[in-house]
Amino acid sequence: MRKSAIAVFIVLLLAGTYLVTARDMNVHTANGVTSFDLADVDSITFSGGPEAGDSAVFALADSVYITMVWIPAGEFMMGAQEEEQEAEEEEYPRHRVVFENGFWMGKYELTQAQWEAVMESNPSNNRGDNLPVENMTWNEVQEFEATLNNEFRLPSEAEWEYACRAGTDTRFYWGDDPDTSQIDEYAWYHENADARTHEVGEKLPNSLGLHDMSGNVWEYCEDWYHENYEGAPDNGSAWIDGGGQMRIQRGGQSDNVTKRLRSAGRWRDNPDEPHSARGFRLVRDAD
Repeated sequence: MRKSAIAVFIVLLLAGTYLVTARDMNVHTANGVTSFDLADVDSITFSGGPEAGDSAVFALADSVYITMVWIPAGEFMMGAQEEEQEAEEEEYPRHRVVFENGFWMGKYELTQAQWEAVMESNPSNNRGDNLPVENMTWNEVQEFEATLNNEFRLPSEAEWEYACRAGTDTRFYWGDDPDTSQIDEYAWYHENADARTHEVGEKLPNSLGLHDMSGNVWEYCEDWYHENYEGAPDNGSAWIDGGGQMRIQRGGQSDNVTKRLRSAGRWRDNPDEPHSARGFRLVRDAD
């Protein structure tokens, strides 16, 4: 197996680390701690397979790695609740989506250091290694994926919402929060972000360990934009026909009001227009 496909499946691995550059790695398992040098290891797989919320590290480029979280197979109700506070028509009809297979999703929004290691450039306006990369187009994200031999990809809109909700059925992944008394603990948004992006992972994660699913930057999805969910796929795949030219974004950004940060909230943009409030996180299919 090529080193670009290094995968380490563990219960706890580098918790709280989003830019991994060290070559030495300690793996914690029920049998103790094993140390190894990533430069000498092609693949390490532990029996039993990953469970919901387990972390894995994958190589993006030489000495630069990405931490991803296992999102298990399952099903959920996609879209806004009936009469949800601040919901919009494009978030209906609410519908069941079933995932036959699990997948890996970036624990954090992709950082500028990770983008630059792959693309040898940095389009971002607000600069910083561990700030989310932004100001790239949806089409440029496709080029990023191609540079990585399409081993990583954007999530479908259904995958994104399924992972964001993490088993919840509320306005936000931390609860309904009708007066937004909790939101500061989980998201960078209009009231606390000073109209700029912040380093990934500074706010509390959802129950699967995913950070910044609300706020900081809008996150690109693979889907074309449709004005509602009539006819949407029910298997979690990206909806890439029958729409217009717009591409879906989810999660809200640092200068948004709370309605945009809801788990069901949606936005869209042209695939060839960059914006300083647009970023993304990666998905990887199970090997």
